[in-house]
Amino acid sequence: MKFQLGKSYEELEIGEEASFTKTITETDVYLFAGISGDFNPLHVNEEYAKNTPFKQRIAHGALPQSLIAPVLGMKLPGLGHYHGHCPYSKKDRGQKMGQDDPYMDQPT
Repeated sequence: MKFQLGKSYEELEIGEEASFTKTITETDVYLFAGISGDFNPLHVNEEYAKNTPFKQRIAHGALPQSLIAPVLGMKLPGLGHYHGHCPYSKKDRGQKMGQDDPYMDQPT
């Protein structure tokens, strides 16, 4: 199986976008509970959740947060790049992050 490597820092252009869409299912919530070890009844027990302000079960907060992984790892910048070591475009400043940027995650 062949894989196409993602873009290098030099190839990234300001304004590039990538996205990933997924409907979170009951199975996803239970699998995430098993992986994370978080079996809080707010996530896995409908009867318990009915008595909370949410009135129903809710997904773990980290579950939707984890959905950035397919964007960074598979799309932009993509395969072959470590998420924490790739400088991304700063949308609000319209420029690439540089070595002198205090917000850049520097490789170790």
